[in-house]
Amino acid sequence: MLQTPEPTRPSPPSPKAKPRRHAQWLELIARYQSSGLSEQAFCDSIEVRLDTFRKHRYQAVKASSKKVTSGFKPVKVVKAASGIVLHAAHCRLELPTDMAVVDIAALIKALGR
Repeated sequence: MLQTPEPTRPSPPSPKAKPRRHAQWLELIARYQSSGLSEQAFCDSIEVRLDTFRKHRYQAVKASSKKVTSGFKPVKVVKAASGIVLHAAHCRLELPTDMAVVDIAALIKALGR
């Protein structure tokens, strides 16, 4: 009896890389920045395509720059005899002239919340 060859089945598709979450990409980008490796060498070490890594790195930089610039509130600063007067968000603050700029910035940020 003649045997007919069994039909060949297509091979299963190669397993796709598991998609990473945004937080995982941020962690990888931070690891790259502290690694001292070139982008290509780092991508080779974690088995990620260079263009994929660059895309996520670009998106992370773009997203972080939006967060930084969107928090500014209009503030009017007037020099008074007693110190500095700030008018912001329906508030009037009188501050001493020797107050540190960092403290003033923190105060303004807190008022914006």
